[in-house]
Amino acid sequence: QEERVRMACVAAVLLPARLIGIFLTLVVIAAVAKIATYGYVFDKKNPKPISPEKLIYFTPVLKGGARLILFFLGYLYIPIFGKRASANEARIVISNHLTFVEPLLLVALYAPMPVAAREYVEMPIIGTIIQALQLIPIDRQDPDSRVNVQKAIVERASNPEWGQVLIFPEATCTNGLSIIQFKVGAFAAGKPVQPNVVRFFPGEGGRSHFNPCWVSAGPQLGEIVIRLLCEPVNWVALEHLPAYIPNQDEQKDAKLFAHNVRALMGAKLNLKLTRHSFDDVILQNEAVKGKMMPPEMAVLEVDKITESLHIKLDDCKKMLHTFHEMDVAGTGRISYGQFARGLGYAEDNAFVENLCHLIDNDEKGSIDFRSYVLGLGILNSETDADLEAAVKLAFRMFDVKGSGKIPVATLREMFHSHIANVTQTEEDEAFAPFARFDEIDFDAFKAFALKDPRYVTIFKKSLTGVRTGKIQ
Repeated sequence: QEERVRMACVAAVLLPARLIGIFLTLVVIAAVAKIATYGYVFDKKNPKPISPEKLIYFTPVLKGGARLILFFLGYLYIPIFGKRASANEARIVISNHLTFVEPLLLVALYAPMPVAAREYVEMPIIGTIIQALQLIPIDRQDPDSRVNVQKAIVERASNPEWGQVLIFPEATCTNGLSIIQFKVGAFAAGKPVQPNVVRFFPGEGGRSHFNPCWVSAGPQLGEIVIRLLCEPVNWVALEHLPAYIPNQDEQKDAKLFAHNVRALMGAKLNLKLTRHSFDDVILQNEAVKGKMMPPEMAVLEVDKITESLHIKLDDCKKMLHTFHEMDVAGTGRISYGQFARGLGYAEDNAFVENLCHLIDNDEKGSIDFRSYVLGLGILNSETDADLEAAVKLAFRMFDVKGSGKIPVATLREMFHSHIANVTQTEEDEAFAPFARFDEIDFDAFKAFALKDPRYVTIFKKSLTGVRTGKIQ
């Protein structure tokens, strides 16, 4: 309550003046940008840089204007540490990314060419400025956009006629508590990059009262802007790290290059590195948009799962929607009974209950979305190593009594239900090794399951299907 009263009092004085100041500043920058780009036609297939002579007035106006906008946002004094690298020293500029403030700050320092969504070009006033900045556009509707953007980055990083390129390799805003996986676009050219680290210190020593991080679980952009405008003083600092020159191994391996730069930035910020990536943000947004579950429950470390279980982001989205159908409360967790009903089995089905125990990693008596994806991922995997893991999981699941054996009758029942177009002769041959046994151990089960690719579907189809997010 006290905070709201303080904001209301300050907003009455600061908010109108600052909004007018930002608008007028943008109009001036856009007017100069329009003059600078007069007669310039951007060729999508073979773009050419705007001549430096045309940008001679635009660049200082842009830098000064960006710094003035930061001033209106409450960033009266911004400590800058380290030395800014010239275009000859580093063709690419990168930074951690928490909100919209870092792009403004880096534009005020470098006036670089940003890599950003194409939608910004279509915005009034802002679009004119961004065109003069010679944006490398990302078109999320174009399946070839990622490849085209990477080619454009390599081309501009290799051609001194272009200016420096600004990239946020995390590809999204984070909460500033860790550094997520870097996209490799900034490192594909194998050219030197200058890392920058930006720090916000809300609430420390009375410097600022508001954390401007722009994430799905936090305030939306409009609220962030208003809160910053209503704060008399906000605090941010930037540090230029020395230009990072890749060695021969890093020049050949963009992932290695990205990892090493990320580790350097993480150490400088004293932050942990996580396996989370932009794909996790996409999945979170899907969950939030559909009101499926709390955003933190939709975090999977998609890159890690993709690498280990060969599950694509689209597969994760399908499983998210299937899980939501079972998770009627929208908590991000389902009970064993909900899981069984989702599979089309009775709540007390012994096989399903055993499967639940196996994939209930935290042993809370319920299954969260991550455990659900991992369990189904193993069962649906087609690689040899993961297939063997799936066989082990299936055996433990069918071993209801925990005796280390499963009934042959159960296996034959699954065979009848899920193997199509099998003659009686083929069935007799398949089960011939078990003719004298009522139960079989794991070795026998494994030999049977891996004997024919169709046989593996026995336990896969019995527990996974369209309703459970079966990966088609």
